[in-house]
Amino acid sequence: MMDSILLEQISKAIIGDIHDKELSIHSEGELREIIKNFELLQWVPHTSDDLSKLEHLVSSQIVIMNDDGAAITSKDTKPWLKGQREEAIEWRYWERFRKHLRFNEGFPWPVINQVGEYTRDILDFCGDPLEEGPWKRSGLVVGHVQSGKTTNYSGLIAKGIDSGYKIFILFAGITNSLRAQTQERIEENIIGLSTKSDGLVGVGNFPPKLPVPTRLTSFSSDFSIHTTRAVGVDLNDEGVHIFVLKKNVNTIKNLITWIEKTHPHGRLSAPMMLIDDEADNASINTSKYPDRMTAINAGLRKVLERFNRAVYIGYTATPFANIFIDHEDDESLIKLSETSEDLFPSNFIKSLGAPDNYVGAARLFGEENEHPQPLFDTVSVIDDYADILDLTHKKDAAFSLSCLPASLENAIQTFVLFCTIQKLRKKWDKHMTMMINVSRFNDVQSRVEGLVTDHLETLKESASAGAGLGVSGLQSQILLKKLKNIYENGSFDGETPYSRTHECSGIDFMTHIMPELYAVLQVIKPKTVNMRTGGLVYEKKDPQRVIAIGGLALSRGLTLEGLSISYLLRNAAASDTLMQMARWFGYRPGYENLTRLFLPQVSLDHYREVHASIEELRNELRQMERINKTPLEFGLKVRNSTTGIRITAANKSQSAALISYARNLENKHIEGYLLDADEGVRIENLDLSTRFINDLGPPMPEANSNQNYAIWNTKGIEVLAFIRQFSFPVSHPDFGRMVSKESFIEDYISERLRHELADWTVVVPTSGSSRKLTLPFINDQLNVRLTRRHSCVPYKDNTTIFKVTEKNAVANPRDILLGLDSTAWEEHLSVFSASDQKEKGFINREVAYFRGKPLLLIHLMDCEEKDHKRKPIDGFVGNSRTFSSISVLMPSTELQPIARQYTANKVLQQLGYDNEPDEDEDSFKLVEMGEI
Repeated sequence: MMDSILLEQISKAIIGDIHDKELSIHSEGELREIIKNFELLQWVPHTSDDLSKLEHLVSSQIVIMNDDGAAITSKDTKPWLKGQREEAIEWRYWERFRKHLRFNEGFPWPVINQVGEYTRDILDFCGDPLEEGPWKRSGLVVGHVQSGKTTNYSGLIAKGIDSGYKIFILFAGITNSLRAQTQERIEENIIGLSTKSDGLVGVGNFPPKLPVPTRLTSFSSDFSIHTTRAVGVDLNDEGVHIFVLKKNVNTIKNLITWIEKTHPHGRLSAPMMLIDDEADNASINTSKYPDRMTAINAGLRKVLERFNRAVYIGYTATPFANIFIDHEDDESLIKLSETSEDLFPSNFIKSLGAPDNYVGAARLFGEENEHPQPLFDTVSVIDDYADILDLTHKKDAAFSLSCLPASLENAIQTFVLFCTIQKLRKKWDKHMTMMINVSRFNDVQSRVEGLVTDHLETLKESASAGAGLGVSGLQSQILLKKLKNIYENGSFDGETPYSRTHECSGIDFMTHIMPELYAVLQVIKPKTVNMRTGGLVYEKKDPQRVIAIGGLALSRGLTLEGLSISYLLRNAAASDTLMQMARWFGYRPGYENLTRLFLPQVSLDHYREVHASIEELRNELRQMERINKTPLEFGLKVRNSTTGIRITAANKSQSAALISYARNLENKHIEGYLLDADEGVRIENLDLSTRFINDLGPPMPEANSNQNYAIWNTKGIEVLAFIRQFSFPVSHPDFGRMVSKESFIEDYISERLRHELADWTVVVPTSGSSRKLTLPFINDQLNVRLTRRHSCVPYKDNTTIFKVTEKNAVANPRDILLGLDSTAWEEHLSVFSASDQKEKGFINREVAYFRGKPLLLIHLMDCEEKDHKRKPIDGFVGNSRTFSSISVLMPSTELQPIARQYTANKVLQQLGYDNEPDEDEDSFKLVEMGEI
């Protein structure tokens, strides 16, 4: 067995070889083969455990590419770049940026090459800057939270300069700190000169020496008319001009006023690229705050109107508001597409892929088989905050806040351990950050900072008193004992403790960590981050070990360098807002197994739902790319599905009080995961299911030797009658009757009874892992082993309603395959690539196609509540009971769903989103209170 030093040396050699050869690695198996066949290992004795450790060391630094991007364009978007034109352009700014990414930022060549491919496509969609005008383009780029959107649009700017664009207006979020951070990145990536140090930075250190674009903003200053007067800028002078602006009404007004005064006789002729970062935030035309939000939207359009040749490109990770801009009727959306009003992405929508080492929602909140390297054991559900700082607290909560929740103290202690471990691993030159996002109010944030400081001081005293005393010091200092327990056993159920991770191999608490604790605690500093206190400054030569405490300023766009521990006590009415709070998404090279996320169950549930919706949208985009659809057709399709309404704030998705909405269920497996715990409802549903099965008669001849299902054919009218009688809670998104006497699924089936839903297959899974249930038949009996469902949890605070599983499922993953010819099914799958089969919704879609008609599954379950600290489910009291539920797999449909109207706010609440104001609304309330 190799020692840790030799393993580290060999891993660096393998990484160097991969980089030198510019290899693109597309799977863990491919990387495993490269390591196994590495020449040096043929001469060095090693074990399988050594290979496993090498794989971990190498994979933490090597990106496994996962190109799941897609694009759709309008019919009149003409490619111009690829071919002779591309070969004729001298890509000087782009090549310099590539060198910066590789040698300053340490990006692997395959990642840089992928950035090049993505930006090449986007530039091609934007339009030829040398084409005589006037012309306008508009598009949307969909990335992932904290996944490198700034790198992408920096590459686009570099290529835009090379190809002939002259003016770049970049709107970088709604906070000063985010604008300043973006300004610094653009200076490093494009300009090469720092307005903070007046010295060369980033690309400025690489030859050749290129003309420096005119900077109309600086690190410390947003756009100012006085500055431009002093510089004497003419935007038509054939030079390159770059603005990095805060998305603010006054800033936009100043820009428009200056343009109109300096160019009074017409529009500007220089080709302009307007990049709108976080395009779903403040850019959308809303009706709730017309004096603010609509002014920003109108201002962006006025800027575009001042140019003869212009392209608008929105960047966001949560694009639903942009696609869902107007939904009064199809005609209004078509008009928006044709006129490019309201910033609708008329010309293109481009989705960016993310490599496998990106720590995003799929790894933290997805299904167990969704990602090859899930990190579920790093997420802690917290429930000790309500009496200390409730999710819906007010500003005056600062006065009554006298202590921190124990879970927050655990999180702080985990961060102290993380910093100490990184120091022992020779990573002390890196930034290390913990995020605490527990309130949108500055006064509460300030109070939390004081309590965090107190706790750090107490830890420091314990470390000073006991760290050098060995076992006796451990016994005398309770906090040191607690740190040891967290390191060796973890602080929450299901956690993989630090001591059992690859990163901490060979690190002992008593021998290595304890002696370093005091020195580490000396440099950890808490800092409140908001408009009152200022932002975070990460200097490359001054590594930070900081606990960042904030709300709005930590909720969008801002990158927290070296983020390892995140503690969230926030909820939101809009789930795109909640997703943007996830600063813990991103790349964690070499320490991803040391990251920890602490959040309430309600937030975890929301993240899972939002992730499923976003993946559904990305899958829809890939599907529409395959069949050559346009952004308008995509917008209409998304609008008619669950994602459009459930994902974004009411003020972003409504232009009137009522919304027209239709639920599209094609190729979906809809599961009845919410049930009523009432004994009368339980028995009524169970009796109904038994009678329905009995009325079907004897099942079809059983071809499955395992006897694990019973199968029938029946008519859709019988299925619809059964579903109408089945009792689900009204809050169930699909089976509940939340807005009318008919549920979404009942309406959907009714519309198609004479079409693809006329004939059905019915299946009852019969081989569960729990006790036996015998169903009576006229001529026979059906023996069913119940499915075990022993993790039932209350639905929010309603203890009479429960979720069958925490992941909104009632079926087992393979239930929809029951009754299929396995050989024929495998042959059907063989024509699809591995990447195709990984797509969200792939199995549902293909099984639905393969079956040829809809499927009704009747689930008979042995339900018992999960041993959890939340409120117990009424009537369960630890005993298992027999419940029935249903799920349906729908085939494709050629009928458009019939839309219904209802009030957006009402539906958002009924779909499970709590009543905290949207984050955009928060920001305006804080402005009114003088908070930001």
